Amino acid sequence: MITIEEACKIAYQDRLKGMKITRIKDTGDSYIICYVTEKGEILTTQPYRISKIDGKRLPFALPNMEFFAMIDNAVDVEVPEQYKYKGGD
Repeated sequence: MITIEEACKIAYQDRLKGMKITRIKDTGDSYIICYVTEKGEILTTQPYRISKIDGKRLPFALPNMEFFAMIDNAVDVEVPEQYKYKGGD
């Protein structure tokens, strides 16, 4: 099982360089990571979903009723400070 800090590190190494995280949802077996640019610009890309078991990237594409339900049932997780979007930077 990977920690939220490890998940963020993996996501940054894979795809999120130059981004900041606005929200993380815990689905039980994965984390859904929402992000913006360092300037706060919202992108038209999908959230990043990562397995809590092995740290691998998982499919996640909206709109999709299964994924909307996953978000609705997930729990908010505190974003680690070094990855958090603080606004107005």
